[in-house]
Order: sequence, then structure tokens, then C-alpha cells
Amino acid sequence: MAFFQPRARAAALAITAQIDPDVPAIVNTDESRLRQILTNLIGNALKFTERGSITVHVSCMRGEPVSMSDTRQELRLFFAVIDTGIGIPADKIAKLFKPFSQVDTSSERRRSGTGLGLIISKRLCELMGGSISVDSKPGEGTTFRFSLLTDYEKGDTAPPMPMRHAK
Repeated sequence: MAFFQPRARAAALAITAQIDPDVPAIVNTDESRLRQILTNLIGNALKFTERGSITVHVSCMRGEPVSMSDTRQELRLFFAVIDTGIGIPADKIAKLFKPFSQVDTSSERRRSGTGLGLIISKRLCELMGGSISVDSKPGEGTTFRFSLLTDYEKGDTAPPMPMRHAK
């Protein structure tokens, strides 16, 4: 979120994260892939939101132990990136997850991009045992939802201790 704060502030947009209290602070996942998915979705939300806000919501569902001799437990993480942007017409949603596809193909297009961010995000979600979907209303905004399958160390759900500097 800190990465996007300056851009949101410059556009006079509020950007917030809401993390449910039962989401473990430490999970075992591919941080780079998760960061890329979030970067694509939050970047798009900023690109297509002229006023209002962007909210990232994180929740989870805890599952079974990974194995009988392991203290790790399965975890499904659920993310929602919600914006108050321009929205997407219903007839264009099916094209969103196709390579090089863009909703606005007019010559006056104000927003740049290659049309690969969403297909990359979709494939990364699938590689991580999840999926991605979108709900949108033109003029009201868009919500991208995705899930990932991961695990966490049972009992290791508190945030790491802050570093103390020696004097």
C-alpha cells in the first residue's frame, strides 16, 4: 500500500487496506507473484478511478493440516480490490482476461497499457491454486476478487517483533 500512496495522494484518491483480524500475519506464499497480482490490480484501479477511493480487503479461510507430522495448516486467502472508478460495461467483461485485450480501444484512449496485466494476474492466481473474477457497474466502480491457496505455521500468527536498535 505504501508504494501506491504517493500516486493516490497526487490523484486526490483515498487508498486503504482492510485486513480481517483472523488473517495470519505470516503466511507461506510466493511473495513476488502475490505482489505482481496486487500491483496489476491496484495499478488498474488507480488508472481508472478519477475520484473516490480504492480499498484492498483481505480475508481468509483456514483449512486442514498440510500433513499429519506438520504444524503447517492450509489457508485460502481472499482479496478484493474495490474502486469507485469508471466501471466496465457488462459486454466487455469477458474480454478482460484475454491477452492484449483492452476495454477502451478508441484512438482517443487516455489510459495506456499493454493489455497483459489481467491475463498475467489470472495465470498467477491459477498457478497459486486460486482464481480471479470481476464485478463492475459503469459509472459506479469495479471489484476484482481473487483467491490463493497457501499455508501458515499454526501458532505463528502474531506479527514479527519490531527490531530494536542498540544505543
